[in-house]
Amino acid sequence: MVISHKHRFLFVELPRSGSTAIARELKKNYDGRKILRKHSTYNEFLKQASPEEKKYFVFSCVRNPLDETVSRYFKLKMDHRAQYTDPEKIRRRWTVVERIERKIFRFLRETDADFPTFFLKFYRVSYNNWAHLSHKKYNFIIRFENLQEDFAKSLTLLGIEPRRPLPVVN
Repeated sequence: MVISHKHRFLFVELPRSGSTAIARELKKNYDGRKILRKHSTYNEFLKQASPEEKKYFVFSCVRNPLDETVSRYFKLKMDHRAQYTDPEKIRRRWTVVERIERKIFRFLRETDADFPTFFLKFYRVSYNNWAHLSHKKYNFIIRFENLQEDFAKSLTLLGIEPRRPLPVVN
């Protein structure tokens, strides 16, 4: 999660939606600073925000659910950035969601499961994520499929001149 008091915005990071690139760019070039945890929810922010901060422009990202699922599968299958094998990273990843991800990683390692097997085992109900909880409350949603254009539009809505195209991170 990234906040800027100068530009009065809050950016809520959603996993596998381009939010890492956006957060880095906001911190590097648009007076943003980290607040709470990377994937904190908007409701967590609201619990600690000042009355003035609650008025900030709020934006986030969303991605096509099947694209997000494929990305998740390959990040788990390939141990993206050694998230599931580096002892230091494992030590820092302790939330319920992260423990579930480690279980899925172990399953994929032990079975060498293909995508259909992964999907049928871990997606038994309609797809959803925690974006559904808050996105209706946000001022703008960046669509992963239009990442460059929507990021520039979010800056424009904030009255900020985009400085450069959004760099690719992952």
